[in-house]
Amino acid sequence: MNSTPSLIFYLLVLILPIAALAARRVPMRTTVLMVSAWAAIFAIGFLLFSYFT
Repeated sequence: MNSTPSLIFYLLVLILPIAALAARRVPMRTTVLMVSAWAAIFAIGFLLFSYFT
């Protein structure tokens, strides 16, 4: 099984949002707050999904 396409996909998933934030020159504090908010949203979704399944 070839994992190269998966590796490329996950690298893009990491690099593209970082590049978009860098291009907008978002302050570091705002960036950390946005990342924290998204992490909390995904954590809540994961917990709800795992609770109901």
